[in-house]
Amino acid sequence: MKTKKLSLFANLYLGVIFVAGVLVVSYVLSIRSNINFNTLALTSVGGSLIGLLVPNIISLISKKNATNIPPIDERNVAILKRYFLIVLYIVLIGIGLGLFILYALGVKTVEVGALIVCLGAVYLLIVIGAFIVKRFC
Repeated sequence: MKTKKLSLFANLYLGVIFVAGVLVVSYVLSIRSNINFNTLALTSVGGSLIGLLVPNIISLISKKNATNIPPIDERNVAILKRYFLIVLYIVLIGIGLGLFILYALGVKTVEVGALIVCLGAVYLLIVIGAFIVKRFC
């Protein structure tokens, strides 16, 4: 019972904070540009309230349909830990080898955009691998 009251209080507090912040931003935007404050405030407050209500409704529905079977157990945690440990070493060794090869080829500078793309691909592969390991173990 205490957790329900605490959760309700936290959601109400977040709702008030979000709505107040949205109203302030709407007011500032209506002053700086030729946007009607009422329209901006109505859409912003409505969007904030829907954004707060939808996850809570989904949470209530999923709690009613919940079973006592946990979605993950100790074996899955151990397998995921092993996967992330292996991926850590592969990524560290792979990045080290890549930097060594670039240095051996005479590359003195690396573009930041290229680094972002490469690291994004690495993160994407790690996340996909984690989902695969979690799904099939």
